[in-house]
Parts: sequence; structure tokens; C-alpha cells
Amino acid sequence: MESVSKQNLDRLTEIAAKSAGTLGLNILRLTARGTPSRAIIEVILDGPKLISIGDCEIVSRSLNEAIEAASIVGGNFRLDVLSPGLDEPLVHDYQFQRTLGHLVEIIFDSAEKKQSITGKLDRYNSDEVTITKRQAKRGGKSESGEELKIKRGEIVSAFARPDFG
Repeated sequence: MESVSKQNLDRLTEIAAKSAGTLGLNILRLTARGTPSRAIIEVILDGPKLISIGDCEIVSRSLNEAIEAASIVGGNFRLDVLSPGLDEPLVHDYQFQRTLGHLVEIIFDSAEKKQSITGKLDRYNSDEVTITKRQAKRGGKSESGEELKIKRGEIVSAFARPDFG
């Protein structure tokens, strides 16, 4: 038994997308789990800018009001509106744009062999990304490594990574 019907899930997605759109954001994912009497609705916001707590509050308030006004969810529910974490893959151009100049890890197919590279995202376009490979620190200083171009079609996965210096 579904916690929220497909039709109501579509309505929630539409309401969330409209609310997020006024902030210049997108709904990366909206899921519902749990039971009909205790649904857990999770909304992941994303967009070209960093997501603030205020953004999450605005979308949460909008969804909460719609759920209660139209009885979209039967019974009690928990609503979580979140920003994407570091475990969220980079897929869309706006995600690559937002990550320019930052550390990324990319797994890609090269000559039918998977390779992994960690480095600074220097450039991207619809055809390829350019990474400056991360070098080991010498004397307490990071050195710039070689520049590598990877075709977007070869990318298996790409993730932003924290850079602690």
C-alpha cells in the first residue's frame, strides 16, 4: 500500500515545483514513503545557487498548507525539504556551473576501463569537462597537476567533494 497515491504525489510535485520556481530553484526529487497513516514526504531542492534554510522553509510552508487544505495526504505526515548533499551526483549543467573551481570526483569510462579522477573543475560544456588533477602536497603546499578533458558521454558519475586545503 502506497503512503501517497500517484495522483497526489503528482499534485505535490506540481505545488513544490511552482513554489521552488519562484525562488529560481528546481525540484530534484520528491518521494513519499511510510504508510498511509504516517507518510514521510521528502523534497530535494536544487538550482544554480546554493540552497538556504529560508528556501527550504518557503517550499515547506507552501507544501504543508496545500497538503492540509486539500487533504492530499491522509493521516499524519512528516515533510522534509532539503538541499542536495555531497552524495548527490552532478548531472545537470547548473550543477557543474555551481561547482566550477571546486573539487570534484569523476568516474569515467576510458577505452572500456573505468577510471577515477579527483581534481578541480576548471571548465565544462555540453561535450566535455576539464579537470586539473589533484597532486599530492609537497612541503605543505598543493601543486597543480595535469589538466584532463573528459567527454560528458564517458562520465559514469560526478560528485562535488569537500576540499580541506
